[in-house]
Amino acid sequence: MWRNLNFQLHSSAESRAPIARIYPYGKANVKERNYQDVSDPDDIQAVIVQSLPSDKIAAVTSGEHLNEFLMNCLLNSPTKFPVLFLVG
Repeated sequence: MWRNLNFQLHSSAESRAPIARIYPYGKANVKERNYQDVSDPDDIQAVIVQSLPSDKIAAVTSGEHLNEFLMNCLLNSPTKFPVLFLVG
């Protein structure tokens, strides 16, 4: 019933294979030319944040502010789907 699956036995970081491909903020032609492969999991968040224009980053300081932020994103036309980093 179960098939034999060949999962990678070592992490991508050990093999230096990219574990994420990050596309910059912008239109499709920008993304096609300027994507970046990242092999270290610790670098992914830094690369993403650096690729965003400063006016596209919002700090949310309370649950109420988070709720308002998400409702604004969902009620926009077209709907916006933000990336959220929860840092505690």
